[in-house]
Amino acid sequence: MIFFQVKLGQWPIVTGNFVEYYSRTFRGLATGSCVPAVSAWPGKTLFRDNIVAGRPNGSSANGVTGRNEKFKEQAFASERLLKKSRAVSGKEIRRMVEDLLSFFITLFGALIGSFLNVVIVRLPEEGGSVVFPPSHCPACKKAIAWYDNIPLASFLFLRGRCRQCGVRISWRYPLVEGVMALISLALYQHFGLTILYPIYFVFCAALLAVIFIDFQHQIIPDVISLPGIVIGFGLSFVNPFVTWQNAGLGILFGGGSFYLLALVYYLFTKREGMGGGDIKLLAMIGAFLGWQSLPFVVFGSSLLGTVAGVGAMVKQRKGGKTVIPYGPFLAIAALLYLFFRREILFLFIRYVLHG
Repeated sequence: MIFFQVKLGQWPIVTGNFVEYYSRTFRGLATGSCVPAVSAWPGKTLFRDNIVAGRPNGSSANGVTGRNEKFKEQAFASERLLKKSRAVSGKEIRRMVEDLLSFFITLFGALIGSFLNVVIVRLPEEGGSVVFPPSHCPACKKAIAWYDNIPLASFLFLRGRCRQCGVRISWRYPLVEGVMALISLALYQHFGLTILYPIYFVFCAALLAVIFIDFQHQIIPDVISLPGIVIGFGLSFVNPFVTWQNAGLGILFGGGSFYLLALVYYLFTKREGMGGGDIKLLAMIGAFLGWQSLPFVVFGSSLLGTVAGVGAMVKQRKGGKTVIPYGPFLAIAALLYLFFRREILFLFIRYVLHG
């Protein structure tokens, strides 16, 4: 029988190939299939070339057996350490990939938010184009260089002022970019990289544009809501979140119910209480979220609008003639339903249906 004299010194706790070297070495020593004579690492003699045939130095058979058992225990211990290190490394790699994806998803949202700023400014203008002319300062009309048009970063670097004329840049620009970046990240965290992410990314981008346009101009452009209805219904055929039947009923109930409300209000007051843009917007929301979302969207938007309306009445001092846009509250309620649908349904069942 062959005997190996081992000179290890202090046993190092390491990972990777070094541990694998230990593991393979001890397995080989325990089974006799591996005979390392000199360490693989320079300057560290792990195994002395003290190999002789038979029993060296008068060692007994029991001594050899005892050493082999020790080799086995050390081999198993090193192998457990190796498996543990591989598991930790796998988790770290997955975490790194996840963080990298989250970063690019957030960056993509900020870039789309920068484009939405163009939409918000130019779409309400008569004959406005989101393509031409290139980005320019609203005050001095000079073109904005690409390095001054980086989402969020350029605003901070320029300290909120135009490089050419020094006019203060509106806070709406970084706000829209930041909100769209967070929405993009929230969609990724909520749905992952599934087909639901691009579907509701388009939906959320449209809602964000509606919020700021309606707040500033009190209009909801048909170029957003009408194509949104068609796109929402078309995507319902591949949308696992909403069936095409529910999307169709959402369009019918959303647009139809608000049209009836607006008609009744006009007959009694001879004033328009709800514009056609709100009706089309609710139809678009129904197309993307289904008819089941409409009760919460109507109730939630009414509640938010009431709170904002009371504040506007106090500020404007116009009493019952105070006018506030309703579209932003519809859009905000739709976003809340999209991200908190389960919690909303749970609260509805618990406190409304079961008292």
